Amino acid sequence: MAAAHVVPTPTPGTVPAPPIPGPWQRISRILTGHLPTLTDRTDLSAVCAPGAAPGAAACYLPTERRIELDADLFGTLDPTTLRPGLVKDRARYASVWGAFLHETAHARHSRWTYGLNPATIPPLLLDAAYLLEESRIERLQLARKRSDRRWLRACVKTIVANPATPAGPTGPGSRTLSTRPPATVHDAARAAGLFLARVDAGVLNRRETRGIRAAVTTVLGPDRLDTLTTIWREAHRVADNDHDSMFELARRWLDALRGPAAGSDNGTLARATDDLLDALHDGPPRPEPEPESEPAPAPPPASRSGGTKLAGTRPPTSAEREAAARFGRALQAAARRDPVPVTTTSPVPPGRLRVRGALAADAQRAAGAVPTARPFTRTVHKAVPNPPLRIGIACDVSGSMRRHARAVASAGWITAQAAARVPHATTSMVIFGETVVDIVAPGRPPASVTEFASLDGAEKFIEAVDRLDDQLGLSHPGGARLLVVISDGGFVLAGETAGGQERVDRLRAAGCAVVWLVPDTAVLTATPARGAHVVTISASATDTIRAISDAARRALTTA
Repeated sequence: MAAAHVVPTPTPGTVPAPPIPGPWQRISRILTGHLPTLTDRTDLSAVCAPGAAPGAAACYLPTERRIELDADLFGTLDPTTLRPGLVKDRARYASVWGAFLHETAHARHSRWTYGLNPATIPPLLLDAAYLLEESRIERLQLARKRSDRRWLRACVKTIVANPATPAGPTGPGSRTLSTRPPATVHDAARAAGLFLARVDAGVLNRRETRGIRAAVTTVLGPDRLDTLTTIWREAHRVADNDHDSMFELARRWLDALRGPAAGSDNGTLARATDDLLDALHDGPPRPEPEPESEPAPAPPPASRSGGTKLAGTRPPTSAEREAAARFGRALQAAARRDPVPVTTTSPVPPGRLRVRGALAADAQRAAGAVPTARPFTRTVHKAVPNPPLRIGIACDVSGSMRRHARAVASAGWITAQAAARVPHATTSMVIFGETVVDIVAPGRPPASVTEFASLDGAEKFIEAVDRLDDQLGLSHPGGARLLVVISDGGFVLAGETAGGQERVDRLRAAGCAVVWLVPDTAVLTATPARGAHVVTISASATDTIRAISDAARRALTTA
């Protein structure tokens, strides 16, 4: 397998952790301390040592629950001067921090790799699946935190240019593209998966990958490149634990590579690859437009709507701004915890003397024993940290929900702005119809209100819930979590109702509150998921935001 960033093993203990020399133990502890925040997991450790992650710059071992980072990546930097906890210090070794972030994204999202036994999977198939995974997890990382783009860009050379395993038909790493011209079909496909797919992921942009795209098109031909583009865009939407879909896409990828090259690149792919990697290595790029967003996939042929459509953006009204401020204050008040009284004892003052304890200490001294009594007590009030809050909103945009579209768009903006006022609170909102479209990304409160049409003839509810779970970690413990569904529940696609119920049950079992907002026009016919807290709303933004606000406060109160 050419992509060695994920190293699955059949059983734990197969790959022991490498020894950590003294200076790198502190760095390993610091990186381990960042893992709960970056991965939303508490069962992981990080190892930074010379020679760690053999065959790669960094790797994630899911069975061992460990991330390894090769300390040699720091070059001549003195490990005693490294302060990875400081953002300014990370700029000295941006590519190394980017490699660490890349592996944390694997730890958070590459759940389909758990339990894999590489010995039972054809190497080419596994290689293709891992190649598609690279840009998928980085796209999800940027959906959570857009500012991580600078680190992921910096690590492209570190991640891509380090060979992984012995060369196969797809090569051991992109450096071989520079030493093995002219490029083969597999070389060109790998370059497309490593660089062009990162354009759709938001890490790179079209201008800087123009040379690679031209060379890849020469070797593959435009039709074959279009096929590969469709495959990696579908991979970007695969759920974290969807093992079957990842390998089905990998099979399609290999099928697309059958046949001869369309033409010879005469070494241009190798040169374009070197130019890009050198530019990324030398420093930040010149100011340039934001990367192009991934186009919405084409709707099914039977669609009567032409796809899940947006209806543009508008500035928020003064009423929406005031509502966001009120909601934010309400969330802050709900999250605030009063200091907790804690009684402590001590053998010496200060504190209140307990006579019984003093007599016991005297008796112990008289008997020649070391006194163990603690006769002084005092009560102190300790602050309790506010619980983090994560709110995911999934809005049905089928035709039956058209009356509520404007109210829900307004409520999504208000909720995102309110959450931005509360420390450790994040929100995400998607609309779901024939496709699923992100409206509000975690940690990125939108400046404008995004409105949408409600014309779709089907509802992909399962994909919407999985998308919110991927972005916010709703099924992972820690803090208050809330899923808000705005729908009449009348799903027409086979399996959506049963699959949706299964996901609601799983989230509730994991401690995530689920609130289902039912339109007042569909009260008699609505079929919300069992176990969800059902609230009836009118086509009013006030009603919608009040229901979300009440649910969020209840979730915080019980967190």
